[in-house]
Order: sequence, then structure tokens, then C-alpha cells
Amino acid sequence: MFGAKQCEKINPKRDNADDVRSTVMQGMRRLAHLFVEFKRQCTAVHIDEPASAADLLAASHFEMLRKAIEVYTTASSADVKVGLKKQVFYLLTKFVDFMKITYSIEDSQAKVKEVEDFIELLRVNTKDIIR
Repeated sequence: MFGAKQCEKINPKRDNADDVRSTVMQGMRRLAHLFVEFKRQCTAVHIDEPASAADLLAASHFEMLRKAIEVYTTASSADVKVGLKKQVFYLLTKFVDFMKITYSIEDSQAKVKEVEDFIELLRVNTKDIIR
């Protein structure tokens, strides 16, 4: 759903539709890689494997998400890819906003509250995640 919503931006921008399409595809690949690493982190600490990318937004899983971001954005030579880290962070903020709107439309107040808690954690830990 998130990728489809991002692709809707293509229609008004016909002149650079290919650029928008490739940007959306790149973002979805990054989100998928982050989710796969997040699943590995959950398995490592013996927590039930997440079922969807929406599970990234659970406040109780925030430390595992932070670890997944660190592992995903670290090159094999232990150098952190700062640009990739920033791109993943901003993609995550777009995903959080999208999920909050989705849950609001579904009238699921408990999930909206959980996403708002996650947003607060993300806001407080922004510098720790991006650095």
C-alpha cells in the first residue's frame, strides 16, 4: 500500500515519471532490506517474527529497529554509510506518516496511539539514529 501511494505521485509529474518510479522502487527495496534485517534482530532475541513492515513501528521494538538500521547501513569494512542511513531514516518517517493516516482512516485508535508513541521515540532519538 505504501509503495502504491508513492507511485500515485507519478500521474501529476509525467515529464519525470521515470525518476519518480525509480525513486519509489529504490525506497521500497530499502524498506524491504530494513524489514529483513529487523526480522533477523527479532529472531536473535527470541521474539516472534514480525508479520509485516507495520511491525517496525511498535515502540516496544524500537531498540531492535535501531540495531537493524545500524547493521543495514554498515559496510563490510565497518564503515557507516551515512548517506544511506539518512535516506533510510527519512523513508521511515514517510512510512510512519503513511501508517498513521492509514490507521486513522481505518478508525483504529489503538494503532494510531502506538504510531504516535513511535513518532515520539523517533523524534527523541533522531540524532542517535542519523549519526
